[in-house]
Amino acid sequence: MSDNEINLRENVRQQSNFIYNVLEHLDYKSMEIFETMLLADNIQVILADEEMVKTAKCFFDNNLNITIAAKKLYMHRNTLVYRLEKMKKILGLDIKEFDDAITLKILITLYDIKRNKDYNKNINCVL
Repeated sequence: MSDNEINLRENVRQQSNFIYNVLEHLDYKSMEIFETMLLADNIQVILADEEMVKTAKCFFDNNLNITIAAKKLYMHRNTLVYRLEKMKKILGLDIKEFDDAITLKILITLYDIKRNKDYNKNINCVL
């Protein structure tokens, strides 16, 4: 692994840790709002599907790049596009768009926090 790849991997870890730490220390009222969002049926469908969560995390970790994320997930690019479209249909969020991706990333991270999981240990996408 080159120095550049090692630096990139560490940068992704630091960014994920930062988001995790910020969300972990939200005030009670903010957490209450997010927990209400987490209870929505459409979000629960995605969170209950480990493959969908793994797909979303890898897509986020690769800067919303479909081609690279598909390679990291060892799947055809069209399969990844199909999964992203399925999430869009279920959630009403197009995670290929930055704002929608941030919303889902926050919800997944909060779900992991609520379940006392370390977000970084659950990343199944190798850089």
